[in-house]
Formats: sequence, C-alpha cells, structure tokens
Amino acid sequence: MIRVVPTSWFWRRVVLAVVVGLVIRVVYIAWLHRVGTFLIGDARVFHNEGHVIADGRGWIDPFFFETTGFTRQLSMHPPSYPVYLAFWSLLGLRSVLSHQLVSQPIGLTTIVLCAIAGRRLWNERVGVVAACIVAVHPSFWSWDGMVLQEPLAILATVLLILAYLPLLPRRLGGSAADSGRPFTRRQVVLAGLASGFAPLVRAELLAGVVMLALVVLFANTWRRSLVPMLGAAVIAVACLTPWVSYNMSRFSQTSTLSNGFGITLSSTHCDLLDGDLLGYWSPVCASQAAERIANAWFAEHPDTPQLPMAATQAEYVAARARGEKILAPSQAILRFSALDESERDALLRDETIAWIKAHPRYELRAIPARLGRVLGLYRPLQQIGLDTIPDGRKRPIAVSAWLGYYAVLPFAVAGALALWRRRRAQTLILLIPLATVLITVAMTFGNTRYRAIAEPTFALFGAAAMVSVASWVARVWRERPLEHLDSPA
Repeated sequence: MIRVVPTSWFWRRVVLAVVVGLVIRVVYIAWLHRVGTFLIGDARVFHNEGHVIADGRGWIDPFFFETTGFTRQLSMHPPSYPVYLAFWSLLGLRSVLSHQLVSQPIGLTTIVLCAIAGRRLWNERVGVVAACIVAVHPSFWSWDGMVLQEPLAILATVLLILAYLPLLPRRLGGSAADSGRPFTRRQVVLAGLASGFAPLVRAELLAGVVMLALVVLFANTWRRSLVPMLGAAVIAVACLTPWVSYNMSRFSQTSTLSNGFGITLSSTHCDLLDGDLLGYWSPVCASQAAERIANAWFAEHPDTPQLPMAATQAEYVAARARGEKILAPSQAILRFSALDESERDALLRDETIAWIKAHPRYELRAIPARLGRVLGLYRPLQQIGLDTIPDGRKRPIAVSAWLGYYAVLPFAVAGALALWRRRRAQTLILLIPLATVLITVAMTFGNTRYRAIAEPTFALFGAAAMVSVASWVARVWRERPLEHLDSPA
C-alpha cells in the first residue's frame, strides 16, 4: 500500500480548524462561568477525585471524606481521567477553571487525529472536513468544558480507529497481496497500547476492543493475524493489570475496571420509569435499591460495626464544626464500613437481574426506548431537557448539539453506505464505536453522554459524504450548458 504524505495544504487547514476549535472552547468556558453553576453530578466527582489523588489519598470517595472525615474506597470510574486531573492538581491547578482549561488539549488533539483518520480512509479533503466538524460541533466541544471524561473517551476511540485501520486489508477477506504482508511490530504495539488505554477511560470500550480484534481476525487470514493479535492482547492486558490488581486488593468482591454497573442497572430497571421516562433513569430508583440492599445486608450481619451517625442534621453540623468524624442522617446507607462499594455493587446487580427476569415485558418496551433516546428517535424534545440534569449541559448547548447531530446524521448514513460498498472491513471498524454505544444503552439507559464515543464515527462518515456532495455540485456547475444572452429569433 502506497503511503501518502500529507501536504502543507492539509496541515495548514487542520491547524486552522484547531485554532477555531480552541476559540470556540475558550468562549464556551467563559460563557459557562458567566451563566452560573454547572459543575454537577459526575463532573463534581471527577474534579474532586483529582484533588484527593493529588493529595496522596488514593481512589476514595471525595465527598464522603469531605463531609464525614471517613475514608471510603471508590472505583466508580476507570482511572485515566481522574489521574489526568490529579497531575494538574499536583502542579497547583486545582480550580474548576483550571480543570476546564487543561481538558481543552484533549479535544484539540481529537481534531487533529480525526483529520488524520479521514485522510487515511479517504483523502485530505475528507480529513479537513472531519477536523472542521470536530472543531465546531457542540457534541464534541460541549463536554470539554464540563470536566467530564467524555473528551478523553472520544480521543481513546479515535486512537483505536487509527491503531486498527492499518491491520486491515483493502477489502473484507483481503487479497493475495494483502494476506502475504505481515504486520509490523509498530502496528502491533500501537494496537495493544490503544486497546489497553481505552477501557481505562470508559469500561464499555473493552467490548469495542474485542469487536475490533474480531474484525481484524476475520478480515485477514488466521495465519497472518492470530499471533500479532495475541501480542497486542498481551500488551493490552499489561496496561490493564496494575489498575485491576489495585482494585482486587482493596475490595471484598471481585473488582476489575469499575464498580458502577450495579448502581447503573438499578437506576433504570424500575417500575417508576414505566411511563413518560421509559428508557431513561431515576436517582430515586437507585437510592431506593441501595437502601433495600443495605437493610437486607444488615439483617444478615446484625453485629457488624457501624460508623457514628448523627440523629439530626443540626447535630451533624455541630459535630463536624468540632472536627468530629460523623455521618449525616442522609448517609445512613453508608454506615456499614464492611459493606464496601464492590459488595454493594454486586448486591445491586443481583437484585436488578432478578427484577429484570420478573419483568420481561418491561424490557421489551424499554430497550427500543433506550436506543431511540440515544439516537434521537424517541421523545427527542424531552431528551434535550433531560440532558441538562444531571450532566449539567446548558439548554442552549443541548439544543445546538442535537441540531448538529441531526444535520450530520443523513450525511453519516450516506457515507457509511458508500464506504461499505468498497471497503467493508474499514466500515466495520468505524461502526464498532456505535455498536458499543447501542449495546451499552440497551443494557442501561438512553443517555446522550453514552453516544459520545460514537461521535467520531458520525463525523468521519459525514465528512466523506459532504465532500462527495460538494464534488458532485462543483462538477455539475462546471458542466452546465452555456445560456445564450440573446433571445431566439
């Protein structure tokens, strides 16, 4: 395969897209600080996790420690984004604004990498258009200012795409020439590193890694691809092992990448959601489930030690003012130190699975609704409102992000169909992030944040179709017949 060296024309326009993207993101952050409070939900967790990790306390619940003085081990999210913020916190950049600003290079890097991916798959024009989409589309830059892991997850997804594309033949099944060309050591190492990094950002990307590996195995001959893919797998496992080993050493139950699956399941598989909010989630469902399993666990362990807890909120405030370690009445379900996050998550998982088995008809209604929500096909106007809480996306941004999604979507579908006719293996590589999103959403709930890792797929396919349409229009314009200025006799 001939390697095409990018021209100065390409790089000048990519740099321009990066500059435009930077301006948009800085203006967005300034606007967020002007309109008021926005750091809520998971964003507060990430922001404060960066602080406690930088302070040498490890992965603990930052709010539990701050409000009670007690330490509670936490593994709600994989470690990459908290570690990234902790690095900057260690350097003294600890404010919300600092964490917003240091998150910008992640999104700007994604602009460049999407341009490179578009150039490798199609041509330089597609790469430039893809860079422009990533630079201006709110579905990319809106997360950058919210102190959420989505920008890093998007970046990890693009890295996976770039790492696995060179492992494919030109067509699904390959050709004799393709099948005889061995993988290089560099290709295997990059695929392994990308495969190990992605699940450390978002746990569901592990499923995407498995699907990518399967595409490579079936697109090539087994003789050519099996040993290199095993080598990439070894590198990926080596990347994951330190974090998994750390989790296994500090929790009572088996804990790998994170302990958030049980609470996520319990928040969406619930009778309260069998109505207008079908396919979404409710914190009430999650808190009720957590209280049920805590009470049931205490009934089985009546002699377990309990952390001191205030009887009233006033007593709690007075005790904390004196520097005492004590729980607030609202933290009652966390009073058992022996019931750690891993065991609580396992109990929530078991209870929710039992509920799913008892309510199969609910699942038949809920799964299409979840998929419809994330794809903008089910109650889209309601979903715009839901995007503002608990994720903190301001309503004008949520509206503009959905408008951008609907504008790119038809081009993305056309681009995918066009590439499928010529290079099916490459099309599958680009579709795997979307498949990962749909699998995750089908099991959990329809959240716009979950679609973030599929945004590069829409941008790349959309850019290809936009360039094709623009080329067709230009060709028709050049070939149109000349009109006579004088009227016929």
